[in-house]
Amino acid sequence: MKGWVALFAAILAIVGGGWLWLGHRPQALPRSIIDQISAFRPYFYTSSPPDDFVLDPSKVSYQNSLLTFRLTNPKHQTVTFAEQPLPAELHGSTTNGDQEVTGAYGSASVSFRDGRTIGVLLGKDQKTMVLINSGDDIGTDTMKDLLRYLKPQH
Repeated sequence: MKGWVALFAAILAIVGGGWLWLGHRPQALPRSIIDQISAFRPYFYTSSPPDDFVLDPSKVSYQNSLLTFRLTNPKHQTVTFAEQPLPAELHGSTTNGDQEVTGAYGSASVSFRDGRTIGVLLGKDQKTMVLINSGDDIGTDTMKDLLRYLKPQH
């Protein structure tokens, strides 16, 4: 009897672990896009984006030194990222939004303007500026998570 219980527990663990892995696979920006970028270091997540956001691969674009992409969550909230080389006049600067984001890979802050939550990250490497714009108020804690977990991709 104990053998059957152990076998059932093992099968359940394997099936459950596989389901969890399929549901939370790490996402990445397409390698074909990352390989085109030389003017700055693109930032994304080393595992899945926080707060159940998912990358929309059809909305990833790189043109004229501007990387853009979109994440959406199950609540149908959308955030749009724009990444570009850090302008020369901002080298050595810090962001000055409404709330500083601690733990980010660089200087980051969150602001709330015109019903939108806005995030800014000036990369620690002094090469990249990331702007995140929500279509509506996703909340400062969610935006802080989006900024805090961004990391350079190459």
